[in-house]
Order: sequence, then structure tokens, then C-alpha cells
Amino acid sequence: MGIVLCVSSLSCMGQATSRDTLTISKQIDEVEIVQQRSSSFVAAKGNKLVVNVQDISNMPKFLGTSDPVRYMQSLAGIQTNNETTSGIHIQGCDDYQSIVSINGAPVYYPNHLLGLYSAFIAPHFDRITIEQAEHSGTMENRIGGKVDFETKHAQPSHFGMEGNIGPVSTDLSTAIPCGKKSALYLSARGSYLNLLYKRWLKIEDTRLGYNFADANLTYAIHPAEKDEIVFSFFFSRDHITVADTSQYNVGVQWYNIAGSAYWQHRLSGGQWKTTISYSHFSNRVNVGAMNAEVNANALWSSIDLKNRLNHRLTDNLYLSAAIDYSQYILRPLSFAQAGLQIALPQASELQYAGEGSVGADLQHIVADWFR
Repeated sequence: MGIVLCVSSLSCMGQATSRDTLTISKQIDEVEIVQQRSSSFVAAKGNKLVVNVQDISNMPKFLGTSDPVRYMQSLAGIQTNNETTSGIHIQGCDDYQSIVSINGAPVYYPNHLLGLYSAFIAPHFDRITIEQAEHSGTMENRIGGKVDFETKHAQPSHFGMEGNIGPVSTDLSTAIPCGKKSALYLSARGSYLNLLYKRWLKIEDTRLGYNFADANLTYAIHPAEKDEIVFSFFFSRDHITVADTSQYNVGVQWYNIAGSAYWQHRLSGGQWKTTISYSHFSNRVNVGAMNAEVNANALWSSIDLKNRLNHRLTDNLYLSAAIDYSQYILRPLSFAQAGLQIALPQASELQYAGEGSVGADLQHIVADWFR
């Protein structure tokens, strides 16, 4: 879309001030000035919203970075936090009732600094697909919604690098061509709160420490014109320490791991996509005082296999189908102790659960106004 300004006529004149000065007069019949206006970052694709991540970098930055999750907060029906929790809340649901994933691999609690930062490094991703309002037969098993971060996977023409330096963290992203049919994308981010703000993180004899780090790796292969294979890996870690020089010390650590591999094949009227992924979230709390120590930890893991088919049967008839299976591995909060005279609960055993689903959608476009 452009802004057009038309002027019917414009005169340029020069007035003589002496005998040796010439008078120049020229009339222009029409002048057209066009200013291009950038389009919206969000595009509607069926019952989904697709956000171009690269356009988000042009928006105002928060604490020196363009956070894609913070941008999603401006979309209707999505909230990133409330008074007591952080995360992505879709249509009023709690964050655990929606699924946030990278190339189909779920990521649990992907935020830092109580939700001020997300764990996603924007330059590593190509687009975000959001499914929030209209649930379909191929929707994930969540009553909230789905947010999928799709990494870059196109073949770059040359080596590229971009970075960002902020008051809290620094990130760097690279694109590396590996021949004519494959490419490697790497991104990393680290914080330096303890280094720069150490003097403000100390209150009397108590010292507070906090740091976080994120890393992404994506390897894309294009073995044939209609085939694409993408491997991706994600890692995120947070570590908080509270120490008193004479009495106690507390350490809290949590981290995310998510990896996936998918194969996508283009059909004459659609595409078939198969994804296998592994996700892991773990936290650990360590408390030490005098000669006593207590450790508490919990974990949650999942292995997922997803199959998606989108096919146009006729000019007005479309089919979407999904076959999914998830295997969950979890361990509730368990304790270990040393130097205490009281008994704590024994370490919990690993627990397992399975979940499968089959779904399909058939859409018939009867007219432009009815389907």
C-alpha cells in the first residue's frame, strides 16, 4: 500500500537582479510522490495466524532486544502474563493449557526474568504460526491454543551473521551454506547480570546472582525438489543463587531441551509432513545451611510423533488429517538430604503415560461467502 501525492502543476522561476542575469522559468505539469507503507506483520491462513518474525526486528526494542513473545502480547486473544504467572495465555486459558513449540517440539516455560524475556532468539526463526480461536480436528490436544516457532530452513546464498547487544544480554546468529542443498543455522545468547550489576545485587551480607543462556541449532537439507528434511535443537538454562556469607546459600536451576527432525514432501495438491521430537524440562533446588543440605528436583519429558496431511481433492474440496502419539515421562518433586535429623519423602519413581489422537477436517467451499 502506498501514499500518493499528486500536484497538478509546479512552477520554478528565477528573477533577474542585474543585466547579466538570465531569467529561467520552467513549468512541470504533474508531480507524483509515492511512499510505501509496510504491510501488517500478521497474515491470516485459514484458522491460523502467521507472523513474520523478521519484520518484528523493525519494532521498538525492549531492553535492547526484539522479543517475538512480547510482540504476540499485542495480538487479540493472547496475553503473556498475569498477576501471578508468566507464559502465554490464549483465550483466557492458563499457559499449560496451550502448547508452545519449535518445529513441533514442545517447549515448557520458555521465559526468563519472570516473563520479561522469552527464550526465543528472534533472528533464528522465520515465522510464528498461531492457532487460537477455531479448533480443528488436526489441532493439538490442548484446550487453549498452539504457538509454533518455525526456524529458518531456506537455502542461503551466502554466509551471514547478525547480532544484538543489550543492557542485559547479547545474542549472535549465523547462517552457513553447506553446499548447494543444505545449510546450518546457529544462534546463541548469554546474560551478564552478575558481571555488570554485581554491586546492586548485594544487600548487606546477602548476595543475589542470576544468569541465563539460550542456544539454537538448525540443519536443513533439500535432497530433492519436493523434499525437505530439517533437524533442530534448542537449549535454555536459568540459574539463581542467594548466598549469605555466614548462614546459608540457596541455588535454583531450571533448563529446557527440545530437539526435532521432520520430513516434508510436497504433493501435487498439498503436502505430507512427519515430525519426531523430544522435549525435556527439569528444575533443581539446593539449600545449604551450616552442616545440613537439602536437594529437591523434578523433571518432565515427552517423545512425540506427529503426521500431517494437507491435500486439495478438487478445486473446492480440501482434506486435512493428523495422526499423533506422545509418550510422557515425569518425576514429581523428590528430595535428597544430608546432615538433617528429620526424615524427608523418598525419591519419587519415574512415571509414564501415553496419549494418541487421530483427526481429520473436510472443507467444501460452496461459494465465496459460504463454506
